[in-house]
Amino acid sequence: MPANIALVLDSSNSTASTNRTVQEAARRLVRKLRAGDLAQIVDFDSRFTVLQPFTDDSTKLEAAIGKLAVGGSSSLFNAVYIMLRDFRTAPAKRRHLMIVISDGEDTSSMLSLEEVLGRLRHSSATIYMIRVPSTDPRARRDNTMVMQMLAKESGGQALTAYSERDLDKIVDAISGDLANQYSLEFTPGQTASNRALHRLVVRVSRANATVRARLSYDASPSR
Repeated sequence: MPANIALVLDSSNSTASTNRTVQEAARRLVRKLRAGDLAQIVDFDSRFTVLQPFTDDSTKLEAAIGKLAVGGSSSLFNAVYIMLRDFRTAPAKRRHLMIVISDGEDTSSMLSLEEVLGRLRHSSATIYMIRVPSTDPRARRDNTMVMQMLAKESGGQALTAYSERDLDKIVDAISGDLANQYSLEFTPGQTASNRALHRLVVRVSRANATVRARLSYDASPSR
């Protein structure tokens, strides 16, 4: 199934030293798009801005990436939440994939991590987090776990690019994932409470195989 791929790029002040790496990672991902895939470029700092709506035109996508301008505080949680909500109006009958390229700092979101995880459990989106560590000595160092939590909950991955040399491996890993996914559906039985959070475990009979899949779903009404 083709994919809607949202590239959500951090342009906050804390990424000033890594802006070039953020843009280069995004460009390499655009060049890996498969036939039929659509991508969207989103810029976030304290605001959420769509620089290029969903398209398969790589020239437009790369031009939008070049518009990324550093400034402002970081609202990572807000950006992920808004993109999850906006996937509902994206082209239909496609996988929804979000690739966030950020240092993981959040300094100004109105939303909490729990609120974002709640929205994620209502979504079918898979999130990949590419962490580009800030060299700003004022940046916090506790953001890796947050990025891992968002990726793991959705069945995605959290990867760190310490330099541009790491980008090839990261882009290849994500592209390999996108080309080798299975979509499984099931109908849950009657439960004591439809509003409870239901955990999911996916196992395969193949020896020594590792499965990445969503960890849960929330049966409460969509928000």
